[in-house]
Amino acid sequence: MTITWTNETRTLRQLIPHADNPRRITEAAGERLKHSKRKFEQPIPILIDADGNLHDGHQRLDKWAEEWGLDLEVAVRVSSRPLSDAERKELVTLLHVGAVGEFDPELLSDWGVDSEELEEWGMDEETLAEILGNSPSFSDTTVTDNDLDRQKNRLEGKYDGLVQDHVEVVCPHCGEIFYLNKKDAS
Repeated sequence: MTITWTNETRTLRQLIPHADNPRRITEAAGERLKHSKRKFEQPIPILIDADGNLHDGHQRLDKWAEEWGLDLEVAVRVSSRPLSDAERKELVTLLHVGAVGEFDPELLSDWGVDSEELEEWGMDEETLAEILGNSPSFSDTTVTDNDLDRQKNRLEGKYDGLVQDHVEVVCPHCGEIFYLNKKDAS
């Protein structure tokens, strides 16, 4: 049977955590959860069933109750039917590991954000080292021809289908090819 979800609000007091939730949070990550709520409010709702049983949001429930109390109203998405234990376990796994993307090291390094700030946002040193590997350093502002060639090769052909409404223009100074919107080129 298909599951649909509806948006509602509930107080933290109305939410029932699963005793066998395998997710845990460090104190530092818990502080980031509270900071995130203060700064961005709640962009991602907590997932529950109609009876208030948590599918996802245990750490937010714990840390937010600690900071704002159990009468805090939060956004929830309510499943149209109870999930079986196997479905709930699959959903938790997919939401946190199985169906989440990963950072592209080259694009992440182009953000212009230093590693200290990324650590403040929750990336640990091990994750940063794994993600960044041999990518250009965040503090390195020098872009070499090799960097440009690597980016060009990585993107080559990626957007070919999108240039149909564009006109190709060759720079008379450097020979680079640029694509302009047809309406802008006239």
